[in-house]
Amino acid sequence: MRNSLRQALISLGFDDLYDAADNSAAIEKLDERDFTHVIFEAKNTSMPATEFVTRILEKNNLLIAIPTSWQPTLDDVFDLIIKGARGYIVKPFTSGSIDEVMVWATKGEPLSEAILHTRGRNEALASLVLEALDRVAIVLRQAGRFQTAKYEVPKRMAILHKTMEMARTFAKGGDPELRGTLVEVAIERCENLESRYAGFRKRHRKSSKLGEELNDPEPASSSSLK
Repeated sequence: MRNSLRQALISLGFDDLYDAADNSAAIEKLDERDFTHVIFEAKNTSMPATEFVTRILEKNNLLIAIPTSWQPTLDDVFDLIIKGARGYIVKPFTSGSIDEVMVWATKGEPLSEAILHTRGRNEALASLVLEALDRVAIVLRQAGRFQTAKYEVPKRMAILHKTMEMARTFAKGGDPELRGTLVEVAIERCENLESRYAGFRKRHRKSSKLGEELNDPEPASSSSLK
C-alpha cells in the first residue's frame, strides 16, 4: 500500500518523497530538512497520532498534515483535524481520490482556532463549508472581470465539494442536523455582517458631521480691536 501511495503521488507531480518507518522517524527527518506535506497513519504507532500532529506542527506550522486509514472513525479523524490535520485519505485509494484530498488540503482553509475551541463539531463543519462557499463566490465574481481568475474556479469548486463531503461524513446526526446547522450559522454570519455594517454607517455619519463642522467658517466676532 505504501508503494501504491508513492506511485500515486509521483503521478500527481510529487516526486521528492521520503518514507519513514514510524512517527518518531518522521519527526527526526523533519529536523534534517523541510517538507511541505506529511501523510501519516491515523492509527497510533510509536506515539499517538494526535501527539504526532501537534509535534510536527510545532516544528513547522506551515506543514500540511494528512492522515490516512482503512476505516477511520469519525471521532478519531476529527480529533486529528482539530489538532491541525488537513483532510484525510481513506484506503483503498485511487490517484483521483488522492488528487482531490491534496488539492483540498493545500488550497482549503483550516479550521480556525476560534471555531475549534468555541463551537461544537457541526458548527465547526458548517463554518468551514460556508467559508469555502464564500471563496467560490468571490472567484466567480472575479472571473467575470479577470481571465486569470477563471483558472481558479475549478479548484475552488473542488475544494467546496471536498469540504461538503467531509462535513457530511463527520456531522453528528447526519444530513438533517448538518442542514439545520448550516442555516443557523449562515443566519449568524448575516447578523454579524449587518452589525458590522451598521457600526460602519454610524462611524461614517459621525466623521461626516465632524468634517462639516470643521469646514464651517467661524462666526464673525461681535467685538473688534481698536
